[in-house]
Order: sequence, then structure tokens, then C-alpha cells
Amino acid sequence: MSQFLDRLTFFEGIPAILEQLRQKGFTLHILSSNSEENIREFLTAQGITSVETVTSARNVFGKNRAISKFLRQHGLSPADILYVGDEERDIVACKDVKVRIAAVTWGLDSEDILRAAGADVIVNRPQDLLGIVESVTVR
Repeated sequence: MSQFLDRLTFFEGIPAILEQLRQKGFTLHILSSNSEENIREFLTAQGITSVETVTSARNVFGKNRAISKFLRQHGLSPADILYVGDEERDIVACKDVKVRIAAVTWGLDSEDILRAAGADVIVNRPQDLLGIVESVTVR
């Protein structure tokens, strides 16, 4: 992945949405199966400073354990967070640890797969993300 970082960009509108969420008092964290180094390099190249922590869940089938660990480390309960993901395995992991998940359809898996997996919310357009996060979360 690191060899392609200079060619990657966010989907249109995502940087502004991240900044708006931060300004509204939300704390933003990334938990990904990608490496922390790659994610941080990408965020820096894109000028993103609104993300507080980056965690690499290197075992792609162990995200549920990584989410549980994140909750413990930050003194949070599952009701305190909304996970935004783009894969069926994100949904499965969140369901396993009772965390709400908004699944975005512009990522890896199709909307049909995300719906069938049981996402709490389906997000079809990046510009809809802000309103959805605000409507389903408690700060």
C-alpha cells in the first residue's frame, strides 16, 4: 500500500466532513487493517489533523478484539461510539462487540452485502455522513 500513497486521495468532501465533526466536538479515531504508518503518512499528505488516534488491527479477522481493546483503553462503552466502515467484516466485528456501525457504500463491499450483514445505517453519499453521525451518536 505504501507504494501507492502518493496517488491516493479522499473521496470528495471527506476532509471537510472530518473537520466539521471535530468542530462539533466529536473525537475521531481510525481503526484499520492497514498499517498505522501508511495511515499517518496518508493523513499528513492530505493535511488532515482532526484524527486523534490511529490503530492498526493487523489481524483482519480480529477487528472485534481491536474494537474491544480500543473501548477499554479509552474508557468507553459500545454506546459511546459509532464505527464507520465499508466492509462486511466491519459490520460483523461491530455486531460482535455491540457497537453501532454506519456502513458506507463507496468503499469495498456493495450496498447489498452491507445491508445483508446488518449495518445499523447505510450511507450512500459522503455528504450524508455528517448528518447521520450527528443523528445517531451521543457526544
